[in-house]
Amino acid sequence: MYKSLLLGCLTVCAAAGLAQPVLEAPTPPPNGYAGQILAADFIEPTAGSDEAQSWDFSGVNGSVFSNMGMNPASTSVFAPEYPGAEWVVSVGDQLSFLDYTELGVTVFGNANSANGVALTFEDPLVQWPLPAEFGFSHEDAFSVDQMLFDEPYSLLGNVTCTGDAWGSIVLPNGTTIGEVLRVNYSQFYVESYSGDTAQWTLDQVMYLAPDSALPVFFHEELTVTDNQGEVLLTASDVAWYDNTVLGIGEEAVLSASAWPNPVQQGAFLNLNGARTGAHIMDLGGRTVWTLSTGQGEGLKVSTEGWRSGPYLYLPFEGAHPIRIIVQ
Repeated sequence: MYKSLLLGCLTVCAAAGLAQPVLEAPTPPPNGYAGQILAADFIEPTAGSDEAQSWDFSGVNGSVFSNMGMNPASTSVFAPEYPGAEWVVSVGDQLSFLDYTELGVTVFGNANSANGVALTFEDPLVQWPLPAEFGFSHEDAFSVDQMLFDEPYSLLGNVTCTGDAWGSIVLPNGTTIGEVLRVNYSQFYVESYSGDTAQWTLDQVMYLAPDSALPVFFHEELTVTDNQGEVLLTASDVAWYDNTVLGIGEEAVLSASAWPNPVQQGAFLNLNGARTGAHIMDLGGRTVWTLSTGQGEGLKVSTEGWRSGPYLYLPFEGAHPIRIIVQ
């Protein structure tokens, strides 16, 4: 999925005269943000330490992975499902509803704007505490148990994270931030629906800056396995935000789409966003459709012979996976 070349190098050196940052709850602008997520080949993060570090990513060139938005939760059609959320963060059609509470960065649940699914956490997930400083350690659990398109759906997971490094950072666009806290974040959950089970593991090393509503740079590794441990999907990258402007609403930040969703078994599925190709697979790891060459708009795919249940639409480049439900 990530085809950009790493043209620069990562350098780490002692940073003199810096004080360890303490991060309080940020203050996003009233209208939020919109912009792009850029991604490049994975870079191994440096080891954590209690000495200041200086991270220079100015030589990293990336390509657009997805559009993003951070808008007041009240602008979303899903807002009634998440009464405690102040903000909705959009990555493609994936939405997360959150707020900065006295407990920390708190996620109330997720939704998908393409298929209309809303998953509300039974107990809100605290991703990391606030204030946050070097050396903190945190863990929390989250779960969902509900009916989804007349089938039982469950999700059970946990998050662990630590503040493992601090220092300064130079972003790929040349911006220098003199104080950042680095957080080593791991999220794992088991998802079961319509007879299929998948296990999702997301490891992120992220850099947090004072009064920044979102992390400014990520190292990311994602692995999805089935219930027997067979790998269904792996992905890794480094990622950051660019071309950020005031928020424009979640409906304007979608970069790929699939409709109708849910789709009736045997009917045609319309797809956009397969700029360099794509494939669709079920949660058992079986690929049911592949497009090896790019076609951005207007694809029609027959679901004849597909069994009912969830599928993943995976563009090779440029969009977050989209979950499709076949009825």
